Amino acid sequence: MVARGILFCAFLPACYAWTGASNSNRPYQRAPVRSPKPDFDWDVAVEGICAAFLGRVDATKATLVTGACLVCLWSAPPHASAAVPARPSAADWVGGYTVAGTKLSLRPGTAPGPPESFRVPQECLCSATATEHGIFARGANPGNAFLLLATRSDAGEWTAEQTSVGAAPPYTATMRFGNTAGGAHTAVGSTLNSRGVTIAFSAEQSAIGCHEGEGAAACEAVCGKHGLSWDMIRQRCGL
Repeated sequence: MVARGILFCAFLPACYAWTGASNSNRPYQRAPVRSPKPDFDWDVAVEGICAAFLGRVDATKATLVTGACLVCLWSAPPHASAAVPARPSAADWVGGYTVAGTKLSLRPGTAPGPPESFRVPQECLCSATATEHGIFARGANPGNAFLLLATRSDAGEWTAEQTSVGAAPPYTATMRFGNTAGGAHTAVGSTLNSRGVTIAFSAEQSAIGCHEGEGAAACEAVCGKHGLSWDMIRQRCGL
């Protein structure tokens, strides 16, 4: 709309200048050329276009319309239709959740065994901070602590990277939440120990909240075991 307004405001006064000029003062004056074919009269053509565009409006109206155009263009915000997304709440990213998945391990020089099921009855995100670059959180399970960084794509989908702290062997995982911050999610990750044993795993994990698994009250012991505060969980869940 702004581009069309600029074109209109530029074309309108130009047309009046053209149609109001005398033959000797017109901005374009075609020199006569001797030719057996008749010359194309550019002046007549441009006058016809301008006449159709202007609708034979007088110069006073043209000045008013041009001024109104310029005022509208000047006052219009550059991105009036662009919605500014609200900063996500860190509270959506604290609480307890459950983990149920499958893992497959492989040791160099040995035949792979069958996939194995595993469960974590209570994993907790103990604290979280919302920044312009994403959600930065600290969490824990009965075996180790971890860091989690969650970011939202332009399409509104949440993805988080989990990195273990103190786990043997260490692991990393990618979590996908869809469009719900802290909602039910999947996790895909892997570990690699010093002996070259690799474990790949995939899991379905519940939403992060107050009533999942053993309940958020269990996070007091889970977070405290690794020296992490659970104050944000208490505040969110009213504990």
